[in-house]
Amino acid sequence: MLPTIPKVYNALNAALVDPEVSLDDIGKIVEQDVAISAKILQLVNSSFFGIVANITSIRQATAFLGVDLLRNLALSTELMREFKCVDIPSGFSIQV
Repeated sequence: MLPTIPKVYNALNAALVDPEVSLDDIGKIVEQDVAISAKILQLVNSSFFGIVANITSIRQATAFLGVDLLRNLALSTELMREFKCVDIPSGFSIQV
């Protein structure tokens, strides 16, 4: 059986394709999921972006990251959460 994508990711994905959605609406959706919120704050405050002051608001972070990066980060967080518990069959390797 394939795992289902959680409600927060579905709501976020639907909001991100809506041209009328506000950053405040997106921030409210993201704040419902602690794991996605933590990853977003971790990423936006990383040295990769070179921001001088720490961003502590999900709404600020979502505005800074943009729609595409936010969607990709949310999806990767959900995928990692789902497959973290999956047992890898013996003899299977992802190494090429």
